[in-house]
Amino acid sequence: LYKYVLNESKEFSKEALNDHLRMMRMRGRPKILLARNYEEAVSLYKKYGDNMLGVISDISFSREGKKDKLAGRVLGEWIRKKNKYIPIIYASSESENREYAALVDAKFIDKNSKTFPQDFHKAVKDNLGFGDFIIIAPKSKEEIFRIKNLKELQLNIRQIPDDSLYYHLSRNHFSRFFYTRAMFPVAEMLKKIDVSAYAKMDDARELIYQAIVEYRRMKNTGVVAVFEKDRFDKYSNFARIGDGSLGGKGRGLAFIGHIVKTHLELNSYENFPVTTPKTVVLCTDIFDEFMEANRLYEIALSPRPDEDILKHFLAAKLPKRLVSDFLVFFDAISTPIAIRSSSMLEDSQYQPFAGIYSTYMIPYVNDKYEMVRLLSNAVKAVYASVFYKDSKAYMTATQNLIDQEKMAIVLQEVVGGEYGNLFYPAVSGVARSINYYPIGNEKTEDGIVNMAMGLGKYIMDG
Repeated sequence: LYKYVLNESKEFSKEALNDHLRMMRMRGRPKILLARNYEEAVSLYKKYGDNMLGVISDISFSREGKKDKLAGRVLGEWIRKKNKYIPIIYASSESENREYAALVDAKFIDKNSKTFPQDFHKAVKDNLGFGDFIIIAPKSKEEIFRIKNLKELQLNIRQIPDDSLYYHLSRNHFSRFFYTRAMFPVAEMLKKIDVSAYAKMDDARELIYQAIVEYRRMKNTGVVAVFEKDRFDKYSNFARIGDGSLGGKGRGLAFIGHIVKTHLELNSYENFPVTTPKTVVLCTDIFDEFMEANRLYEIALSPRPDEDILKHFLAAKLPKRLVSDFLVFFDAISTPIAIRSSSMLEDSQYQPFAGIYSTYMIPYVNDKYEMVRLLSNAVKAVYASVFYKDSKAYMTATQNLIDQEKMAIVLQEVVGGEYGNLFYPAVSGVARSINYYPIGNEKTEDGIVNMAMGLGKYIMDG
């Protein structure tokens, strides 16, 4: 049983956004409590019953200090009085005990069966919330469809018929689905609501849908997720492609996301949410792969003109797997995209490379493959800017080695709105916590904000 639960939990943990959250999912996996007699079983249920996924019991075991052949039946009847729908599984070597299982609406497994291990695993999977969430028709008990993960539940919750939704809600199947996956906030919220409290099933659907949306937003905020094509969507926030460094700008954006998540007061103002734009970072190992696969170092490190270097970089090929990643990213946004440099040295404290490398923007167009072409060229152009004349000169002036520089790329949705045939934010600017040039009654520690209409080029140009 332990091995089975552990394997199922490992499978569920794959839904986590990164390795850290995967580990946290495993720590929150269902635990197995062993009761050696009837009294211990009752004590454990009284203590943990509200959080139990189910009960697995023999029929014959010790009760009141002696062997009781019907202790399991007594336990099942007692539990049923406490909870009408908690799953109970009886495993017994005496097949005549099957009738006792029927009395408490429990599943019976015959230990003498040649298929006992398979029968047992199936009973645990079907009754305790492991495996797929199978939506059934209450009267016929026929499968309508099945749900494998949280995203599928979000996409299909509105397709569940009223009678099926009522059936699964009344038996806490939804909360059990969330509990087994260590999604405790949603599980506990749903479990506390009696199905009779819903005026109509559409209210329940909307509640579950919004709960999933809020849970996913909460989990995505302030987290650097591993980019997964089957999970990245409009509710995702920050993801990385590759295993290398995020670069200076990427690390800074990730840190800002963490600050927003941990400082709840930033979002205490109505209609003024503080968020970070949807971001995907191509890590530095993608840069290494691109440079080596296309044998660009000889050209890049040569004293060629910038135009010649750019020409060779644009003719090179990005890893093919990025095309499908780009298409998924396009589906999650509906705005132009900023392609920003994020080198290892770019945001260093004492010798920052701010403004040295290129940044590009591409429009959002309906032809996704045209967007792939535009985005690919922009990425390659940013890579090329590492080896431009000005970049090499600054590298020499700061006593850094150009061949040790690594470039990550930040792909970021442009925040703003459409104004005619243009797209730009209403205002943008830079906020500094220290004002180095206070005037009049201004104080250095008060900080300062430089703000302008539109994209803020006026500010960045000084």
